[in-house]
Amino acid sequence: MPGFTTYGVHRLLNRGQLGPIFPSSTIQELGPQCPSLQGLAICVQRRRGLETDVYTALAQFPRLIHLDLLLNCLPEIDSTENPVPLRELTEYESTRTSGHAYNLPTWYIRDCVINCAIDQELAEAIFTHIRNNQKGGGRRLQRLTIHPLHSQGGQYCSYYSISNSSPRTQWGAWGPFNAEVFDELARSWTVEADVVERAGIRAVKSTRGKGGNSRLR
Repeated sequence: MPGFTTYGVHRLLNRGQLGPIFPSSTIQELGPQCPSLQGLAICVQRRRGLETDVYTALAQFPRLIHLDLLLNCLPEIDSTENPVPLRELTEYESTRTSGHAYNLPTWYIRDCVINCAIDQELAEAIFTHIRNNQKGGGRRLQRLTIHPLHSQGGQYCSYYSISNSSPRTQWGAWGPFNAEVFDELARSWTVEADVVERAGIRAVKSTRGKGGNSRLR
Protein backbone atom coordinates (compact mmCIF):
# COMPACT_ATOMS: atom_id res chain seq x y z
CA MET A 1 0.00 0.00 0.00
CA PRO A 2 2.53 2.63 -1.10
CA GLY A 3 1.83 6.34 -1.22
CA PHE A 4 0.24 6.57 2.23
CA THR A 5 -0.66 10.28 2.33
CA THR A 6 -2.09 12.60 4.96
CA TYR A 7 -5.42 12.22 3.18
CA GLY A 8 -5.11 8.48 3.46
CA VAL A 9 -4.55 8.72 7.21
CA HIS A 10 -7.58 11.00 7.57
CA ARG A 11 -9.77 8.70 5.50
CA LEU A 12 -8.81 5.61 7.46
CA LEU A 13 -9.27 7.37 10.79
CA ASN A 14 -12.85 8.24 9.88
CA ARG A 15 -13.64 4.68 8.87
CA GLY A 16 -12.27 2.89 11.90
CA GLN A 17 -9.10 1.22 13.05
CA LEU A 18 -6.02 1.57 10.87
CA GLY A 19 -5.25 -2.09 11.30
CA PRO A 20 -3.27 -4.35 13.63
CA ILE A 21 0.01 -3.38 15.26
CA PHE A 22 2.54 -5.89 13.95
CA PRO A 23 5.21 -7.29 16.31
CA SER A 24 8.69 -8.05 15.04
CA SER A 25 8.09 -11.81 15.17
CA THR A 26 5.20 -11.59 12.71
CA ILE A 27 7.09 -9.27 10.37
CA GLN A 28 10.07 -11.64 10.52
CA GLU A 29 7.86 -14.48 9.29
CA LEU A 30 6.21 -12.44 6.53
CA GLY A 31 9.42 -11.15 4.95
CA PRO A 32 10.67 -14.40 3.37
CA GLN A 33 7.14 -15.14 2.11
CA CYS A 34 7.02 -11.87 0.14
CA PRO A 35 10.32 -11.80 -1.78
CA SER A 36 8.95 -9.52 -4.53
CA LEU A 37 7.08 -7.00 -2.34
CA GLN A 38 8.15 -3.45 -3.20
CA GLY A 39 5.63 -1.27 -1.33
CA LEU A 40 4.32 -1.66 2.21
CA ALA A 41 2.28 0.33 4.75
CA ILE A 42 2.40 -1.16 8.24
CA CYS A 43 1.78 -0.12 11.85
CA VAL A 44 4.30 -1.00 14.57
CA GLN A 45 4.74 -0.12 18.24
CA ARG A 46 7.19 2.58 19.28
CA ARG A 47 8.96 1.76 22.58
CA ARG A 48 11.07 4.75 23.59
CA GLY A 49 13.68 3.80 21.00
CA LEU A 50 13.83 0.13 22.04
CA GLU A 51 12.03 -1.17 18.94
CA THR A 52 15.12 -1.83 16.82
CA ASP A 53 14.05 -5.47 16.41
CA VAL A 54 11.05 -4.24 14.40
CA TYR A 55 13.23 -2.27 11.99
CA THR A 56 15.54 -5.27 11.61
CA ALA A 57 12.53 -7.46 10.81
CA LEU A 58 11.35 -5.00 8.14
CA ALA A 59 14.67 -5.52 6.38
CA GLN A 60 13.58 -9.13 5.72
CA PHE A 61 11.62 -7.85 2.70
CA PRO A 62 14.54 -8.00 0.24
CA ARG A 63 12.99 -5.92 -2.57
CA LEU A 64 11.12 -3.38 -0.44
CA ILE A 65 11.72 0.09 -1.87
CA HIS A 66 8.80 2.18 -0.51
CA LEU A 67 7.78 1.91 3.15
CA ASP A 68 5.05 3.85 4.96
CA LEU A 69 5.69 3.22 8.63
CA LEU A 70 2.97 4.08 11.11
CA LEU A 71 4.48 4.31 14.59
CA ASN A 72 2.01 3.90 17.43
CA CYS A 73 3.43 6.28 20.02
CA LEU A 74 0.86 5.51 22.71
CA PRO A 75 2.66 3.41 25.34
CA GLU A 76 1.67 -0.19 25.91
CA ILE A 77 -0.16 -0.53 29.22
CA ASP A 78 -1.49 -3.47 31.24
CA SER A 79 -4.72 -3.84 33.21
CA THR A 80 -3.10 -2.35 36.34
CA GLU A 81 -1.89 0.75 34.47
CA ASN A 82 1.74 -0.34 34.44
CA PRO A 83 3.97 -0.10 31.36
CA VAL A 84 4.52 -3.08 29.07
CA PRO A 85 7.15 -4.45 29.30
CA LEU A 86 7.14 -3.85 33.04
CA ARG A 87 9.83 -1.52 34.38
CA GLU A 88 10.48 0.21 37.67
CA LEU A 89 8.91 3.67 37.73
CA THR A 90 10.40 6.70 39.44
CA GLU A 91 8.46 8.45 42.19
CA TYR A 92 7.45 11.14 39.72
CA GLU A 93 6.34 8.64 37.06
CA SER A 94 4.18 6.87 39.64
CA THR A 95 2.02 9.96 40.17
CA ARG A 96 -1.03 10.93 38.13
CA THR A 97 -1.57 14.00 36.00
CA SER A 98 -5.16 15.15 36.23
CA GLY A 99 -7.37 18.08 35.35
CA HIS A 100 -11.02 18.91 34.84
CA ALA A 101 -11.38 16.37 32.03
CA TYR A 102 -8.54 13.87 32.32
CA ASN A 103 -6.75 11.66 34.83
CA LEU A 104 -3.73 9.85 33.41
CA PRO A 105 -0.65 8.08 34.81
CA THR A 106 2.28 10.49 34.55
CA TRP A 107 4.54 7.80 33.10
CA TYR A 108 2.01 7.28 30.29
CA ILE A 109 2.16 10.94 29.25
CA ARG A 110 5.95 11.04 29.60
CA ASP A 111 6.46 7.92 27.49
CA CYS A 112 4.12 9.23 24.81
CA VAL A 113 6.10 12.48 24.60
CA ILE A 114 9.33 10.50 24.25
CA ASN A 115 7.81 8.28 21.56
CA CYS A 116 6.47 11.26 19.59
CA ALA A 117 9.78 13.13 19.61
CA ILE A 118 11.12 11.98 16.24
CA ASP A 119 13.82 14.20 14.78
CA GLN A 120 15.83 14.11 11.57
CA GLU A 121 18.64 12.05 13.08
CA LEU A 122 16.24 9.33 14.24
CA ALA A 123 14.31 9.27 10.96
CA GLU A 124 17.55 8.86 9.01
CA ALA A 125 18.80 6.20 11.45
CA ILE A 126 15.64 4.11 10.96
CA PHE A 127 15.95 4.39 7.17
CA THR A 128 19.65 3.49 7.20
CA HIS A 129 19.15 0.54 9.56
CA ILE A 130 16.47 -1.03 7.38
CA ARG A 131 18.34 -0.35 4.14
CA ASN A 132 21.68 -1.67 5.39
CA ASN A 133 20.13 -4.89 6.68
CA GLN A 134 18.29 -5.81 3.48
CA LYS A 135 19.76 -8.86 1.76
CA GLY A 136 19.24 -10.86 -1.38
CA GLY A 137 18.03 -8.11 -3.68
CA GLY A 138 19.69 -5.62 -5.97
CA ARG A 139 17.16 -2.88 -5.13
CA ARG A 140 17.02 -1.59 -1.59
CA LEU A 141 14.80 0.83 0.31
CA GLN A 142 14.48 4.12 -1.55
CA ARG A 143 11.81 5.99 0.41
CA LEU A 144 10.60 5.79 4.00
CA THR A 145 7.71 7.86 5.34
CA ILE A 146 7.16 7.85 9.10
CA HIS A 147 3.69 8.65 10.44
CA PRO A 148 3.67 8.97 14.27
CA LEU A 149 0.29 8.16 15.84
CA HIS A 150 -0.72 9.65 19.18
CA SER A 151 -4.42 8.73 19.42
CA GLN A 152 -5.68 10.69 16.40
CA GLY A 153 -9.28 9.67 15.97
CA GLY A 154 -9.02 7.60 19.15
CA GLN A 155 -6.75 5.07 17.44
CA TYR A 156 -5.32 2.46 19.84
CA CYS A 157 -6.08 4.69 22.85
CA SER A 158 -6.80 3.13 26.26
CA TYR A 159 -7.85 6.47 27.77
CA TYR A 160 -10.57 8.88 26.77
CA SER A 161 -11.81 12.24 27.94
CA ILE A 162 -14.08 12.15 30.99
CA SER A 163 -15.70 15.40 29.87
CA ASN A 164 -18.89 15.42 27.84
CA SER A 165 -17.58 18.46 25.98
CA SER A 166 -14.69 16.50 24.45
CA PRO A 167 -15.86 13.87 21.94
CA ARG A 168 -14.35 10.48 22.69
CA THR A 169 -13.60 9.80 19.05
CA GLN A 170 -11.82 13.06 18.23
CA TRP A 171 -8.51 13.02 20.09
CA GLY A 172 -8.75 10.23 22.60
CA ALA A 173 -6.85 11.01 25.80
CA TRP A 174 -5.20 14.15 24.47
CA GLY A 175 -8.33 16.19 23.65
CA PRO A 176 -8.65 17.73 27.13
CA PHE A 177 -4.90 17.71 27.77
CA ASN A 178 -3.28 19.46 24.81
CA ALA A 179 -3.43 17.63 21.51
CA GLU A 180 -1.39 20.33 19.78
CA VAL A 181 1.66 19.53 21.92
CA PHE A 182 1.72 16.00 20.58
CA ASP A 183 0.74 17.11 17.09
CA GLU A 184 3.73 19.45 17.02
CA LEU A 185 6.13 16.77 18.22
CA ALA A 186 4.81 13.98 16.04
CA ARG A 187 5.35 15.40 12.57
CA SER A 188 5.74 13.00 9.68
CA TRP A 189 9.15 12.49 8.11
CA THR A 190 10.03 11.36 4.60
CA VAL A 191 13.53 9.99 4.04
CA GLU A 192 14.78 9.24 0.54
CA ALA A 193 17.93 7.82 -0.96
CA ASP A 194 19.53 10.30 -3.35
CA VAL A 195 20.19 7.76 -6.09
CA VAL A 196 20.71 10.40 -8.80
CA GLU A 197 23.50 12.43 -7.23
CA ARG A 198 24.69 9.58 -4.99
CA ALA A 199 24.80 12.07 -2.14
CA GLY A 200 23.53 9.74 0.55
CA ILE A 201 20.04 10.38 1.94
CA ARG A 202 17.83 13.35 2.66
CA ALA A 203 15.05 13.75 5.21
CA VAL A 204 12.10 16.15 4.93
CA LYS A 205 9.83 17.01 7.85
CA SER A 206 6.14 17.71 7.27
CA THR A 207 4.78 21.17 8.08
CA ARG A 208 1.25 22.21 8.87
CA GLY A 209 -0.49 24.65 6.58
CA LYS A 210 -3.56 26.72 7.30
CA GLY A 211 -6.29 24.88 9.11
CA GLY A 212 -3.87 22.35 10.58
CA ASN A 213 -3.28 20.47 7.34
CA SER A 214 0.11 18.91 6.77
CA ARG A 215 2.31 19.42 3.77
CA LEU A 216 5.88 18.64 2.82
CA ARG A 217 8.14 21.59 2.25
